[in-house]
Amino acid sequence: MKPVSPAGSVPDVLVALPELQRVIGPICAIAALSGFGNEVFRVDGDRGSFILRIERPSLKGRVDRHLEAAYARRAAALGFGPQVLFADPARGVMLLRAVPDARPLGAGDAADPAEAAQLGALLRRLHTDVTLSGARFDPAAWLAARRPALVAAGLLDGDALAVARSVEDLARQEGGAAGPAVPSHCDLVPQNVLLSQGRLWLIDFEYAGRADPAWDLAYAGLEAAYGGAARMALLAGYCAGDLAAAARLAPRVARMRPVCDVVSAFWALEQMAAGNPAADFASYADTRLARAAGAL
Repeated sequence: MKPVSPAGSVPDVLVALPELQRVIGPICAIAALSGFGNEVFRVDGDRGSFILRIERPSLKGRVDRHLEAAYARRAAALGFGPQVLFADPARGVMLLRAVPDARPLGAGDAADPAEAAQLGALLRRLHTDVTLSGARFDPAAWLAARRPALVAAGLLDGDALAVARSVEDLARQEGGAAGPAVPSHCDLVPQNVLLSQGRLWLIDFEYAGRADPAWDLAYAGLEAAYGGAARMALLAGYCAGDLAAAARLAPRVARMRPVCDVVSAFWALEQMAAGNPAADFASYADTRLARAAGAL
């Protein structure tokens, strides 16, 4: 198998994987897009516009690319994911049909409760799908497995370590009370939720699997910096407009938020240790650890 270098150019990837060239056709334009864990490009060709994703070395072996492809294809079949035109899990390469005129989910001051409700309804469809599988994501076990290495590397100490331990305990308590795990996206940053012509699309299923339903709901609200109105709209959409059910769900989602933040912080510290140059991962981790501390 000829390797694909994530640091290489798109033409190099097309040489290594000529089947991509056959899908795209003659190339008109290539533009680099933002991406934390991967290199991402928009490629315009004679046969349309595409999104090309190439795995960075810092993620090698950390993502189940076969499961990612299964979730991405199922999302496309359900009508809320773009068409998967090519996937090579061994190389970490995926080609999607570009969503036309797409923008990320509104966040912070730009958050729209109507969009939040729409996202909640979409997540209900994902969470109730009966065909998707995957191992259960256990945040407490995930944190416990990574904490010693981060401490040994000098990346986690003092107050940050105390917060991490407290959140690990919280995650263990919540996991003991959790119901059945459901198919989940698990990385609902606004950039992974696209709006196009009034329709929402989910992309980037690399961390997808089965999880507590509260995970996606907590993570989406956190990363979009939702205020109270948007958070409740998200839960109401998830509960099909049943406000009483949304109110009952809200405390569990609130308890999951610091767990999401510490998992994100650990991920960022691992990316920093692996030499990923895509972002200031130290600040990313500090922000989330501080927010988790404030939620405890």
